[in-house]
Amino acid sequence: AQYYEVFGDMPSNSVVKPDVLMASIPEDLESAVNRAKKNNPAMMSALLQARAYDYDVNAERLGYLPNLDGELSYLKSDKEDDIGGEIVDAKALLKLSWDFETGGGQSARIKKKKFEQIETIARLRDLERQIERDVRLSYAEHKNAHSQFKLSKKRHALAHDLFKTYENQFEAASVPLLQLMQADNQLFTSHLEKINADYRVLIAQYSVLASLGMLRDEVFAQVPMAVEESADLIEGDAP
Repeated sequence: AQYYEVFGDMPSNSVVKPDVLMASIPEDLESAVNRAKKNNPAMMSALLQARAYDYDVNAERLGYLPNLDGELSYLKSDKEDDIGGEIVDAKALLKLSWDFETGGGQSARIKKKKFEQIETIARLRDLERQIERDVRLSYAEHKNAHSQFKLSKKRHALAHDLFKTYENQFEAASVPLLQLMQADNQLFTSHLEKINADYRVLIAQYSVLASLGMLRDEVFAQVPMAVEESADLIEGDAP
């Protein structure tokens, strides 16, 4: 039912267990944390937004600078000696003009942009801590899931050996049928535990990929046909 809700169709009989390439995941936890912070879209968006507010603050501060106007005139004339002879007249004028807002509106806008920048930086720092926490938790869960899977394999192997022993003893009339049935039940339970532990490792691997921002690329790499169908739906080629 959950599969149908997500994909709108029931899975086919050819459904197989996906493989996750753990080789693409950094083994070093600190490297993984740095990679997650670098590739996270929300982190990149918050960082660019903080830079944008910095530009806004500088733009508002430019209003305190004066407008500079310049004028230059030069006249050179050679008259006859009886009316004054050669005349040279050169002038240069620089004019600075300020446009201050007496109500403090410009100062208020600068403070507002600064507060927005500080708020964005605070969200950025909080997002960094959240990403680091998610990566560390996902790595810890993967480690625990892998350990549980190894224990489940050992318990299943022991249960299998115990069942085989009881089976041989039952054929030799050394143990009753009830003991053999109990051993068979333990074998079945250990088999289910091993399957659940195996899929817990798979889910933990996907959690690690998600915390690093690599889940989408990894899934699309495994199902290229789904990528092509999604592209067709986006372009409107499919109904």
